[in-house]
Amino acid sequence: MKRLKLEDLRRIARSHFDDLRVERLEGSLRWEASGRHRYYQTLWAATGRTEREALENLLGLPTDKSDFSPYNAVEELLNGRSS
Repeated sequence: MKRLKLEDLRRIARSHFDDLRVERLEGSLRWEASGRHRYYQTLWAATGRTEREALENLLGLPTDKSDFSPYNAVEELLNGRSS
């Protein structure tokens, strides 16, 4: 799947979340994206190594399988594979 441009990710996130904020965490190299989901009316937050990754995580977009994530690690353990 082709990755979306950063501006497209921002536009999609703004359409799903009110009060969307994307900022670098103080004293860290990580980014945080957060906002109030328009349908569920709950606060959502996600972090990432880059602004793009934080937005992708907030939107629940699939990432590269080569990237480490706890979900991939659990899936591999359940399927009997280890890295």
